[in-house]
Amino acid sequence: MPPKIDYQTVIKDEDVFMKYFNEDNKRLVVLDIHPQWSGSCDLMFPTYKSLGTSIDDFEKRMSFLLMDFEVIQDTTKFKLDKF
Repeated sequence: MPPKIDYQTVIKDEDVFMKYFNEDNKRLVVLDIHPQWSGSCDLMFPTYKSLGTSIDDFEKRMSFLLMDFEVIQDTTKFKLDKF
């Protein structure tokens, strides 16, 4: 049986977020920011999986991130053109 692939990464703190949000990361990053009370959009998971299975070298080319909007309190330090 092939190993299970997680098509999304849950961001729990700013350090993990910065691993993806930097000049060295050449992957396309899709960021699902949500309030804690609602959680991420479950309807998107099949889309993430479909893209993950249909794109060659998906792990090297794209990242789907899920993040509670309270993880990073001061978003003003990030340029919007980076998203």
